[in-house]
Order: sequence, then structure tokens, then C-alpha cells
Amino acid sequence: MRGAALACLVAGLLTGCAVNPTSNTDRQERVAQDSGLIDTQQPPITAPVGLYQAMARAVLGNLDQRVKLMEVAVAQGISDAASYELLPQTVANRGWTRRNNDNTSTSKTISTGSVSDASTSEDRSHITSQLAASWNVLDFGISWLKSRQNANRVLIARELRRKARQSLLQDVRVAWGKAVAAEKLTTEIDPLIVRVRTALASAQDIETLRLQSPVQALDYQKQLLEILRQLQSLRRELGGARVELANLMGVPPQRPFALAMPDDSYPLPVVPVNLPALEDQALVDRPELREQDYQARITADETRKALLRLLPGIEFSADVNRDDNSYLTNHTWADIGLKLVWNVVNLASAPATIDLANRQEELTLAKRLSLHMAVLTQVNVAWIRLAMARDDFTLAQSLAEVDGRIYQHTQAAMQSSAQSELELIRAEASRSVSRLRRALAYAEVQAAAAALRVSVGDDPALLDTDDVLTLTQALRHHFQPWDAPREAPARVKWEVLP
Repeated sequence: MRGAALACLVAGLLTGCAVNPTSNTDRQERVAQDSGLIDTQQPPITAPVGLYQAMARAVLGNLDQRVKLMEVAVAQGISDAASYELLPQTVANRGWTRRNNDNTSTSKTISTGSVSDASTSEDRSHITSQLAASWNVLDFGISWLKSRQNANRVLIARELRRKARQSLLQDVRVAWGKAVAAEKLTTEIDPLIVRVRTALASAQDIETLRLQSPVQALDYQKQLLEILRQLQSLRRELGGARVELANLMGVPPQRPFALAMPDDSYPLPVVPVNLPALEDQALVDRPELREQDYQARITADETRKALLRLLPGIEFSADVNRDDNSYLTNHTWADIGLKLVWNVVNLASAPATIDLANRQEELTLAKRLSLHMAVLTQVNVAWIRLAMARDDFTLAQSLAEVDGRIYQHTQAAMQSSAQSELELIRAEASRSVSRLRRALAYAEVQAAAAALRVSVGDDPALLDTDDVLTLTQALRHHFQPWDAPREAPARVKWEVLP
């Protein structure tokens, strides 16, 4: 009976301590909390968003950027915490003990074999205190190298943030250009699509009523369908541009905002002609190469740590003690010691340890050389891409102008009944598509210029501010020399290609 009662008691305790899984209510609370945080982190949009304002909002509100910033802060915190390992290990303790009887003992005389009476030298209850400090020279050297490695990891985290910020600014420029083209698409293409659908319905009625030969009626429908497919393909290509831009800025997709529409002047960004200067700048400023520099330092310190572990460690110790035991003559006393510790097993593994350290340094050097060549390749490819994008835009510009003049002539002929409605729709569609293709070509030029800036490691000296307007002005001041042909950056000689 007692066994059964004990089993029931244990089962009841286990049942009462069981952990229930979380419910959907917790997930819904998490979703509501995260949505509220995202909404409050982005300042309200009260005016049309231009390119530099979109960049500023992305720098301040992009969630990936916030993660990189926090990673830098965490790396700095780890470095600061590791610096305390350089201090001696200091331990303070205070304790109280009590026995239910006397701590007695006897002793036996070796020469006579007589046994003494039981005696004690300790109170049944007493309090002890101790303050001890120890410092190992070998551990200090290893901790110092570890602290220096953590400092280099902070610098690596900063370079990774620079790289993410450069890529973010490039993505914002591309997304903003596509969003502008999509805005024009909405105002130009959607009404044209309605007209094409209306004309297509009329053509189907003509075929049904046999007001035209079947071949001519079907050919007319085919041409309208080809125009409709081209228009819908263009709309599909730019359909998610605004959502992508909102995501980069850290704005919820459902929040409406207006774009500051640029004029149709399409100023081309300047193109550098001094390619060797670009390559030199990239080899100095690219975050990836700087990261490899810091990684080389970390690897070298790892080698030094491995060599230090082969040496004996000298440990100094000192402590101050107090015991209120009434039988003691001295209730307080101090100890000091010196100890030599040497793990002789490390000597056997020394050749393998040194060989591994050397291989790690060789691997770091090989990675840096490989990245060196990759950076040079990226600079040259980005430079060629920019030149080709400029050529493509020039062609798209000429095509848009020609289609515009064709539409004007077709519209004039339509008024004099010299042209059919199909020709007018085709001309209008060609004009709209050409204009949008020109906008996309210009966005590609901007993307190519941004890719070139990223390839050389260009990074704006951003102000330490959370004000969107201040940051927008700083970004405009940095990027306008690239975007406007009238000026040139001071770092490299920039000129407009003929």
C-alpha cells in the first residue's frame, strides 16, 4: 500500500510539473508585437520619396542593416568583456560551519606505542573568510592575444556592415529606378491596355458578323493580341518594384507612399577613364580585402597562442585568510606562492601544432591573393558593363524618339482618316513601350554605375544621425558628383566618355 501511495504521489508531482507546449495565442501576440515594432521604427512618410531620401530611409530603417549594426555592437561587447581576462583571478569567500559534536582526534606515539587522550583544536561552530588572487603569466599572454583577436573581429564586423550598406544603396538605386518606371507604366500602359482590349472585342464582333474576310479579321486580332502580350509582359516585369523598394526602406508593403518623379532629361552618370586608379582604390577600400587583412592578424595571433601553450606557465598566488576558531593562535594570516606548471604532453604535439598554424597562415594568404584577383576582375567587368549600359541607353533613347515621331504622324493621319485604328494603337503602344524601355535602360545605367562604385569600395561618410533629412542631404552631397556630369569626385579623375 505504501509503495502504491508513493507511486501515486510521484505521478502527481510529475503531472503537475509537466510543460505544456505554446499555443497559437503566443504566436499571434508575437506577430502583433513584431508588426508594431516595425511600424514604429520607420519615421512617417509625409512627402514624395526621391532617390536620396529612399537611400536615407534604407540606411536608417532597413532591418538587415539593423542586424549588421547590432552585430558590430555585440562584437564590441565581446571584445570589452574579454579584456577583463587580463586581470588576475580574484576570489572572495566567507563561510560558516557547525558540527553536532566536537571534532576530536587521538594520536599514537611511534616509539612507545602509547595513545594520547582525545583532543580537539576546532570549535563546533566557526566562521572563515578568504580573499585569494592568482595570476598566470602564460594565461595572461594567451588572454592578451585573444583580446587582440576580438578587437580585430570588431573591425571585421564593421567592414561587413560597410559591405552590406554599399550593397543596400546599390539595390535601392535599382529598385527606385524600376519603381519610377512602374509609376509611368501605370499612367501610360493601363489606359492603353483598356483600349487594346476594347479594340480586340470589336475585332471579334467583326469576325462574328462577317463584316470582313476571316483572314483579315484574325490577322487584326493577332496583332492586337501581340501588342497586349507585350504590354502585359512589361507590366509583369515591373509589378513588384514598389514592394521591393518599400522592403529595402524598411516600410511595410501595405503602407502607401508617393515617389518624387524625375523629369525626362535623363542625365547620364559620369564614367571614369582612369581604370588603373579605380583598381588601386578598390584594392585599398574594398571591405572584403580589409576583412582579409584583419583575418590575417587573427590567424597570426592564433599561431602565437599555439606556441605559447608549449611553454611552462608561472603562476603567482596570494591570499588573506581569517578564521574565528578560538583554538587558533593566529586568527588572520596571509599566504603567497609561486608555482611552475608545464603540460609536457604539448611538447609531443608541438610539430603538428606548428605545422597546422603555418598551413592556416598559408591558407589566409591564398584567400587574400584570390580575392585580390577577383576584385580586379569585378572592377573591370563593372567598368565594361557601365560603358555598354550607356550604349544601350543611347539606342533606347533614339528608338523612343523615333517611335514618338511615328506616333505623331500616325495620329495626324488618323485624323484625316488615312490610317486605321489598329495603326494608331500599334504606334501608341510602340511609343509607350519605347519610353518605358528607355526608363529601364536608364535604370540599368544607374545600376551599372552603382555596381562600379561598389566594386571600388566607395562608401559615403554617413553622419551619425537618425534624422532622415540630414542623412538625405549627406547622401546627395556624396553621390551627386557621380550622378551629375558637371562635377567629379576628388579621389579619382572622372570624365564623361565620348
